Amino acid sequence: MVPEKLSAYDAVEIAIGMEKNGAALFQELSETTPERTVAEVFSAIAAEHNKNLKQYQNILKKLSKGSPAEAYPGEYVLYLKNLADEHSWSLSKARGLLPKTHTTAEALEVALNNKKNSLLFLKELEKNLIQEDIVVVQKVIEQKQAGLNKLIELRKKAK
Repeated sequence: MVPEKLSAYDAVEIAIGMEKNGAALFQELSETTPERTVAEVFSAIAAEHNKNLKQYQNILKKLSKGSPAEAYPGEYVLYLKNLADEHSWSLSKARGLLPKTHTTAEALEVALNNKKNSLLFLKELEKNLIQEDIVVVQKVIEQKQAGLNKLIELRKKAK
């Protein structure tokens, strides 16, 4: 059975899944785009996702894991993975954007849309957390917001 309210541990696990997906996405984009400056932007964004991933893993180590009842073994892990996958961009969607991404500003726009999507998801997730765990997830959201601000500033300079 999937719980009605999530814990901070659950939310950080979802954020970790999203960061893994983001790192893989932007690494793949950096390796497949023909534009060198765009590839460098995507590579830097992949590195930022990997940095966030390590931070979230450190947060996770400090949290205690709940054990929700499961209808079958592995149900809960599958649930968390599916949530992260559902709210992260797929490689196929990203590859569809590549032909339209020729400048640094366009690459940053792709990254901004990805960041906004994950931030909106985390804000929505925040509404479904156990009350005492909200502060932990707010730290993750603050990191995402800082990353969004950084991308916006980079886009301003690229135009």
